[in-house]
Amino acid sequence: MEAKTREAREKKKELMADAQKLDKMIAEGCERARNEARKTLEIVRSHMKW
Repeated sequence: MEAKTREAREKKKELMADAQKLDKMIAEGCERARNEARKTLEIVRSHMKW
């Protein structure tokens, strides 16, 4: 079990060590999610004739 989770734990440790980098990654992910949600809502609204 230890060997299977080592890579993920090391990545977590790396990310947690650089709070600014982690915050930037989270903000970028939020922006991408917002853009995808916006596209999806446009499609839904066009089908609903809004």
